[in-house]
Amino acid sequence: MIERERFLTGEEVDLSAEDDRTIPASLLESLISGPDRELPVALRIKGAIIEGRLNLRFVTIAHEVMLRDCEFTGELNCRGARFEKSAHFKQCRFADAYFERVRVNGTLLFNDSTFSGVCSLLDAVVEDVVAVNATFDELIAGRLRVAKSLVCSGSTFRLVRPRRLRRCGV
Repeated sequence: MIERERFLTGEEVDLSAEDDRTIPASLLESLISGPDRELPVALRIKGAIIEGRLNLRFVTIAHEVMLRDCEFTGELNCRGARFEKSAHFKQCRFADAYFERVRVNGTLLFNDSTFSGVCSLLDAVVEDVVAVNATFDELIAGRLRVAKSLVCSGSTFRLVRPRRLRRCGV
């Protein structure tokens, strides 16, 4: 069993070489504290299987979020969350991921990540860049939801597809 204290340092927790890479979503939720629902440390995880529904709804995350090569077995709910820094999801595998009405004061990246269900960015506000890798099949299937009200005050919003880049000013 992975100890909660490993995540309180803000350092990367690398589980890629461990026998048990499973983190219960409830363990990550237990890091949230106070009446304002704040996550007080950077969240940096590599190679984990995050088991169950992870509820980060209306959470304020004051530090960087960097998840690499992680698998989410259940829904990731970040509706209304506030990321004070950037949030990067590299080579992650998601079931359903909801970033509706999220506010990110940096970049929101889903580099080389896959979605077996929905990835929703409805009414998201991102200060810098949003980059989502999605396969053509995922886009056609309507699994990626982006509203006209997505606000990206930095440079661009990009949907990155294999061998094709579509840019649209927002």
